[in-house]
Amino acid sequence: MSHARNSSEVKPSSHPLSLKVLRSSESRLSKPELSHQNPLPRKTTPSLPTIDSRSALSYAAEDPDDSFALSPLLTLPSSFGVLHVGESFACTFCINGELSEGHQHRTVDGVQFTAKIQTPSQPQGLPLALDGVEQTETDGECLGYEESLSRIARFDLREEGTHIVQATVTYKDNHGSPDHAGSNEGQTRSFRKLYQFVAQQLLSVRTKAQAMPARAKRDDETAAAEYVLEAQIENVGNVEVVLQDVSLQPKSYFIARSMNVWDILQQFGHHLPLYDYTLSKMADNDTEMSDQDKIRARRLQKLASNSQPSNQQSFNSSNTDQTPSQEKPVGEPPKPKINITSANGNAVLPSPSNTAPQANPTTTSAPAPRSTSSTRSPSTNNPQDVGKSLEAFEDSTLAAVFRFTLNPNRTTDAHGHPLIVLNGLRTDLEESQRPVRLTTDILGDAIIEAASESGKATPIEYLLGCWKRVSRLWRTHRSNDSTDPKLAIVKEARRMCMSNCIFAVTMPEMFGQDTPQSNLLTPHLLQEPDSEKGVCHEFLQEAVSRFDDDDSVKVILVEAMEQLSQELATKSMNDNYKPYVLAMRGYARFPQLVKALSESDKFLPPNVPAQEIETRTLLGPFFRISPLQGEVAVNYFSSPKTRDRASIVNSQNALRMTLQQHQTELFDIIDRFIKSSKESREKTLDWFALCVNQNHKRRAMRPDPRYLSSHGLMVNLTIVLDMLSEPFMDASFSKIHRIEPEYFRRSPRVDISDETKLNADQATSDAFYAQKAEGTSSFISEIFFLTVAAHHYGTEAANTGLSRMRKDIKLMEQEMQKFEEERKKYLDNPFVLARFDEQLKRFKDRAEKGHCEFLSLEGILLDELSQARSMSFMRYVIVWLMRLASGVEFPKQTPSLPLPSDQPDLVKCLPEYFLEDVVDHFKFVTGHMPHVISPTQCDELIMICITFLRSSDYVRNPYLKSGLVSILFYGTLQTRQHSKGVLGDVLNALPFALKHLLHALMQFYIECESTGAHTQFYDKFNIRYEIFQVIKTIWSNVVYREQLDQQAKTNSDFFIQFVNMLLNDVTYVLDESFTSFNKISTLSRELEQLQGQLDETQKQEKQEALDEAQNKARSYMQLTNESVATLKLFTEALSDAFTSPEVVHRLASMLDYNLESLVGPKQRELKVNNPQEYGFNPKTLLADIMDVYLNLASKPNFHQAIAKDGRSYKPANFDAAAQILGRFGLKSAEELRRWNNLKQKADVARREIEAEDEQMEDAPDEFMDPLMAELMTDPVILPASSTTVDRSTIRQHLLSDPHDPFNRAPLKIEDVREDTELKQKIDEWRKEKRAERLNRMDTSTT
Repeated sequence: MSHARNSSEVKPSSHPLSLKVLRSSESRLSKPELSHQNPLPRKTTPSLPTIDSRSALSYAAEDPDDSFALSPLLTLPSSFGVLHVGESFACTFCINGELSEGHQHRTVDGVQFTAKIQTPSQPQGLPLALDGVEQTETDGECLGYEESLSRIARFDLREEGTHIVQATVTYKDNHGSPDHAGSNEGQTRSFRKLYQFVAQQLLSVRTKAQAMPARAKRDDETAAAEYVLEAQIENVGNVEVVLQDVSLQPKSYFIARSMNVWDILQQFGHHLPLYDYTLSKMADNDTEMSDQDKIRARRLQKLASNSQPSNQQSFNSSNTDQTPSQEKPVGEPPKPKINITSANGNAVLPSPSNTAPQANPTTTSAPAPRSTSSTRSPSTNNPQDVGKSLEAFEDSTLAAVFRFTLNPNRTTDAHGHPLIVLNGLRTDLEESQRPVRLTTDILGDAIIEAASESGKATPIEYLLGCWKRVSRLWRTHRSNDSTDPKLAIVKEARRMCMSNCIFAVTMPEMFGQDTPQSNLLTPHLLQEPDSEKGVCHEFLQEAVSRFDDDDSVKVILVEAMEQLSQELATKSMNDNYKPYVLAMRGYARFPQLVKALSESDKFLPPNVPAQEIETRTLLGPFFRISPLQGEVAVNYFSSPKTRDRASIVNSQNALRMTLQQHQTELFDIIDRFIKSSKESREKTLDWFALCVNQNHKRRAMRPDPRYLSSHGLMVNLTIVLDMLSEPFMDASFSKIHRIEPEYFRRSPRVDISDETKLNADQATSDAFYAQKAEGTSSFISEIFFLTVAAHHYGTEAANTGLSRMRKDIKLMEQEMQKFEEERKKYLDNPFVLARFDEQLKRFKDRAEKGHCEFLSLEGILLDELSQARSMSFMRYVIVWLMRLASGVEFPKQTPSLPLPSDQPDLVKCLPEYFLEDVVDHFKFVTGHMPHVISPTQCDELIMICITFLRSSDYVRNPYLKSGLVSILFYGTLQTRQHSKGVLGDVLNALPFALKHLLHALMQFYIECESTGAHTQFYDKFNIRYEIFQVIKTIWSNVVYREQLDQQAKTNSDFFIQFVNMLLNDVTYVLDESFTSFNKISTLSRELEQLQGQLDETQKQEKQEALDEAQNKARSYMQLTNESVATLKLFTEALSDAFTSPEVVHRLASMLDYNLESLVGPKQRELKVNNPQEYGFNPKTLLADIMDVYLNLASKPNFHQAIAKDGRSYKPANFDAAAQILGRFGLKSAEELRRWNNLKQKADVARREIEAEDEQMEDAPDEFMDPLMAELMTDPVILPASSTTVDRSTIRQHLLSDPHDPFNRAPLKIEDVREDTELKQKIDEWRKEKRAERLNRMDTSTT
């Protein structure tokens, strides 16, 4: 409850409430004294006013003449005083209403009071119990004029060190009428007060134990070891303590009995009187409070020593050397004794101490030198001179370091630096009759006063400057003898400076500063480390050394870096970001600090979405810094349309240099996080895993950047992981066996649950990974698999993004051109024109920004250094994959192809992106910067491409296999240094390629007929175009041609299937090309002839149709040229294969049809303007088709096939072709002669066929092929439909469709059965018809 309070205590305040605190102490530790009070004068003169004597008293006496009534006021201690571990600390908080009489309408209600105490082990604070009730029970209290509210708090002190009581008052300030009290209209306000005290150790207990000799046991006893435990209690404080009881509380598995004399007598019934035992500590001087302690008491003991020497040493341990601060100037210190006395002061038992325990001084003082030879002070034989010299050194050193003085007349030092005059401390020294000079004993008070009065500089700024000076002094004296008293002075000054730096950050109220909203150390981390206001390496080193003693140091350093990280999250590479990175690098040099950062809640907060990783995690802001940030890209590439290529390249080079430096700094930070401790290493790996696992959608078809991490963060992440992988990527692959294939079965960090597997469906994959493997993965495995995933979601996703941005820019430029053409429509309407121009400007700005981002991303991805590093890693991935799939020690051993049909489950269930990353990366490199590929990498790259193309059943995704072809294709493109590309020469020399390449390419040429996608019809042409290019590169090598001939003879079915696919493609692309040219010709004539008759809509429709036809013509003509060129090469080398019954008729028909189109009556339909624009050269195409004819001219069945083509074969076409090519000199006379011979042979064959057809016109229906309507020569029965067809017909059908043509049942050529009976009938019928023909010929001759 609130109660009235004397108004004389009211002090003005910015708050209508004030908070007072009083320690409730027992009389044995501090005694309150009666307040001195003078009586008021009696009224003896009429002129004097009448004064009521009770006005001088807090509580008036009943008798008004009682001038000496007892006052309730006591002289309170100026601080909490000295408290000891084991005491129950108690204090009273009083919240006072400070409103004056003129503010009766201003009320305060809703008063809430909370208190907590910070201990060395609990820097975050523990709540204090208030009067045994909950803290929130103070809610709703209303304090008016001269009212107060009291609460008592208690806390048991269990550890030594600095304790801080933090009291917070929250209330609602109502400025209106009293009717508004308790409403929600008031302003909620709060304030906080801090009170500091030091808990010291009072009693120290030391023990020693020894085993007792074994004694004889009775039969009913069990053997048990016995020990004697001797305990010594020492008073390490400065006050006397009364012991009421000493007892031992053993663990449950021990039985203890006392061996003390008084305890033993009590056990046998002898009752001794109760005694109080007093434990005293002997000292050199009396036990009265020293002058130093009096000064510290007056200043609330704001500063105290952080370090207390341990007293927990064994009795029988030898005395250790004491530090200089613990030594006495002369002689040995007297041995402390334990005196146990009764209440009347008689001795009962002497102290059992047998050795002198080490002293435990509570303050540090500078010792006098032992001898002149052990110090660097001036040599003298007079001890007084030595002391005076040391005192002068102490005074001048402290003044120079902290730039303060006790002399009010001295305002600057010898160098002109301003000095702070310590008037308050000088007054205290004079009042206590102490020498007015600076010593380490009063250094704490001096620092507090100086930091509080440092002018414009904040306390931490002032103290950081002091730290720089004392550190330089420390480095100078550090090499001195450890007993040098000057070193002790500098050491103590350095320690006190650091302690106050910590206090200035954690408790700025101690120096008269308001509680800040942010960490006061943060801005100083951004300063130059060697500047006066910067945080240097030695500062962090000293701060880290205090982690074990003071957890608050760790807290402020971690909070400062967290705040730096949050600030950096709002900056870009255009801003001054380097100080933030340097600050983190400075932190990373200290393993303890790195561990503390990794334990921060912000290092790896839970449930962080991908788009917030770079702003909410501790490391994210450092990794997001990149030239890929939009405003940075615009800064590098402003006005990209008006800049030449050289200027853009220079900007990209500058961009790369900046990013390389930043990535090197990021690697240095991460490398130290990895190496500092196991905890920080695991947390760092978890952060990497978070980045890759949360960004799976970066590889989606249409990723939304709003919900994903940026390219900048992911590219930096990938590069840093590449650099972490370098130590185990040696040229001999000596550590590759440490990359464990079982990684994904051991609770991996990398999440692959939603990833497509190499050759397994989801159910198979889930079942496989459900079987967990034993053991834990090595660090090398963690880095390897994280790096592979980072490439997939990082740089490879950025490569895809680059292609997407290129298309977007092209589309935006087209749209912009349309907009500009529309502008003329609004010239007559200024208002609409202004709006149109405004929107057009926005569109142009967006397009320009997109172009800048494209150039920036291109510059980063074309960085040769990072690409070379990534290629080295990808080489390791290739070797690891090849070893896993083949089971041999690749590349020392060459795998046998095809790979075993029993594919290992580890390979089947491996994420598809392992091979996809290799494909995408080398596609990008071979397509943009092939010169960075080394010869060794070429060998391994070709071998993995051939391996998985030859063993295509190991990879389920056809587009992934097509990527392997793309690598070979881009590798054979001509460059400045290589006429056949970077892979061409290797393809013609590598034994593995000579043996397997051609078969692998032909096999995939057949397989790509069906990819499973809706675009498969068009995809196969793109794939086969790349295969044609690779074949052209290697065709000059005779080894490949010999191998092709061998394939045609030994594996005829496979080769015929390949030839059939080739013919299908040539037929289709030629037909589509000619159709497109016909359409282009027609539409061009219509647009030209009907120009004035078409409206805008009709004209636009025809123009769009013309554009579409032109695009198709370009694409198909490119494929036509390559297909015909390939057909020309293959028919030259393998004429027998192309004249087999299964393909020869289709080949002859295709050639005749295209010859008819080029030289027949319809050739006018192919005439277009600028045919070279489409890659169309009719004369060259005609010459290539003639070459195919001539390659097969020696085969009789080819002559017959030409002659059988009743649709397109015309001898006149042969004559027209010879005339055209001869006139333009595209064929030699010899070639034209052979061409004419072929025409004649085909004409002879035509006449023979016509004569034979006349005889076969009456053939029975059962002899005719149901599909081709021709007389069968080799009839076979289809097993599923039981239909009889000719063998050549069904073979030709199965080349394109593996089903029975009559019922769609699966069918292979091996499944058909010969119809021998029907074949015999057909043969006999043919003989009869041939005999009849001969008889008619003989008759006609006769």
